[in-house]
Amino acid sequence: MKKTVLLFTAVLALSLIFTGCGNEKKEVKKTDSNSNEFSVLAVRGVKSGDEYLQGFVKESQAKVGITVDWNIQNGSDWGDKKSVFLTGSDLPDAFFGGNVLQDSDIAQNIDLFIPLEKYIDENMPNLKKIMEADPKVKAMITSEDGHIYSLPKRMPGRPVVGNQLFINKTWLDNLGLEMPTTYKELENVLEKFKTEDPNQNGKNDEVPMTGTIYRIMTLFGVQYTSSSVNYMNWDPENNTVLYNPVTDNYKEAINQLNYLYKNQLLDQEIFTTDNSQIGAKRMNSEIALVGVSDGWLPTAFGPNADQYVPLPAIEAPDGKKYVMMDQDPYGRNQFLVTKNCDNPAKLLEWVDQFYTDDATVETYYGDFGVATEKNDDGTYTILPGKDMAQSSYSEIMAFRDEGPKYVDDNFTSKLIFKTLDGDGGKLEITKDLEPYAVENYPQVMYTVDEQKQLSSLNTDIQGYVDATMAQWITKGGADKEWESYKSQLKNMGLEEFLKIQQDALDRFTKNTK
Repeated sequence: MKKTVLLFTAVLALSLIFTGCGNEKKEVKKTDSNSNEFSVLAVRGVKSGDEYLQGFVKESQAKVGITVDWNIQNGSDWGDKKSVFLTGSDLPDAFFGGNVLQDSDIAQNIDLFIPLEKYIDENMPNLKKIMEADPKVKAMITSEDGHIYSLPKRMPGRPVVGNQLFINKTWLDNLGLEMPTTYKELENVLEKFKTEDPNQNGKNDEVPMTGTIYRIMTLFGVQYTSSSVNYMNWDPENNTVLYNPVTDNYKEAINQLNYLYKNQLLDQEIFTTDNSQIGAKRMNSEIALVGVSDGWLPTAFGPNADQYVPLPAIEAPDGKKYVMMDQDPYGRNQFLVTKNCDNPAKLLEWVDQFYTDDATVETYYGDFGVATEKNDDGTYTILPGKDMAQSSYSEIMAFRDEGPKYVDDNFTSKLIFKTLDGDGGKLEITKDLEPYAVENYPQVMYTVDEQKQLSSLNTDIQGYVDATMAQWITKGGADKEWESYKSQLKNMGLEEFLKIQQDALDRFTKNTK
């Protein structure tokens, strides 16, 4: 699931002064075993101020008697600078946030990081308790060698449903149409949108349906997945992996979308324009042009937002209903300790403080008394943003998605949102869709050899799948070419690809027990 982050480029200079995000490289000091000063590197987008480093983040350091020397890197150029820190003399004591290092970075540089199991057991009672209660946490962060090199997160207040489909309710009303509940009804609505001038400007300029193709395909139960491999799926009951592009549901989706495309009910430019151009159609300033499209909130439709409402879960041709699940609120690689750290026990004693409900609220939404309030009844109030949407304000005031944090299954009921222009609004409009969310493929972990094999296999296989999808939707031919298509995928190494996925899933499942 990817949301647009509000960028404050106008205050870039101020941001660099406060956060140290500039291109100047900070010299990292080697700590000794008696030192309570630690160098920690994190990556941020270009944002103003350093509020996210104040409040709880600073107070928690004082509580355990340490000082963190933050080295904040700009997200825009971190990809170019990453190797310098991993191979040079600037290795910090720790890396903070899942946007800093990916699984492949860690696996290829495993000698730089220390195993953390001992410290979790002896110095991190909060996290230890979480791992005992929630086996998924341990499974997700345990490497194939049995060690734990990174710490987890589970984000609060995340919706079950991610980017979803919206429909122009004004157009329905203008044409006297009911809200569709089945795919056939939706198809009929799209035909009316195309032929009966629903925006009432006397022009044939309506685009009945547009958006990101894989989100539209979710109508047919074809999940794109939040893993690093597109279109992976699994059968949780039998613990077996599935690859969506060789399933009957996928072929059905292709055929149905070919019908829409052939009859100009699906955007004729859907494969030749990028997301920004599709967004421009959604947000046309003169008049609404789009009937059905995807987004996080109705704000995706800009000045026309008040015309759009969530499309209900649509009954697919197979009789079931499907919507796209949000990204997994769990994550790994949120904190890694390097071999340069000579006092990891003390550093991790500090990090353990992040694994409480209070700390999670403050590091996700913002500090108490500033962006949030803690109530006497155990609930938390999320305050409105200042001159911006609440979710955008939280991006500035807190680490947000990045860094250690955790809440349990029932935590969302403790959150009270003062406005519905951000996270609260998303939770509100997805309630009725939650029962139909397609479960995401687990965040499995691969060995170094598996990653190398997948790098080549996935590039070739995904390239062929994407090209064939575009061809079949725009030109047709899926039924005729289906068997030769599957044979070609087999020749490209699909069986080897799926064996790697199955081995990784088996390890993941084993670690949950």
